Amino acid sequence: MGTGTMVMISDFKAKVNYVLMNMAGNKMAVKSTEAEMNAKKSGVAPKVTVTRETKMIANYSCYKAIVTFTTGKGERSMDVWFTNQIHAHNSYTNSIDGITGVMMEFESTENGRTMKLTAKSVEPMDNIDPTLFQVPSDYKILNAADMMKGKRK
Repeated sequence: MGTGTMVMISDFKAKVNYVLMNMAGNKMAVKSTEAEMNAKKSGVAPKVTVTRETKMIANYSCYKAIVTFTTGKGERSMDVWFTNQIHAHNSYTNSIDGITGVMMEFESTENGRTMKLTAKSVEPMDNIDPTLFQVPSDYKILNAADMMKGKRK
């Protein structure tokens, strides 16, 4: 499988999140609303085990947690590195009960494919330009259900 880029746009005021994916020129933006994210959280809460392991990511001290989800297909775990040094209005999309900070890295394997996302930088911003929250016009906007349908094809 080839590589690509992912960018997350979280608009706390509008309570909407977009994950922009560019995979070999195929550009998609998956939109999630607060209601959709809250509905996902209504299932069985994942088990979170915070370890003593630490490492630096983007100049922040991070802690490792192992998050275990129970699904109809059994259990699935992922490693999450988070920092509590960033004080932000962390959007609803990143909240996993037991993770007490901002996720800086996670790695997950599903259907034989491993995905790892790592923060490269964190920059405080004042007077944010509202165009930063706009999806570029060359991206196709999908909701999460549309994205899942595409995976099954």
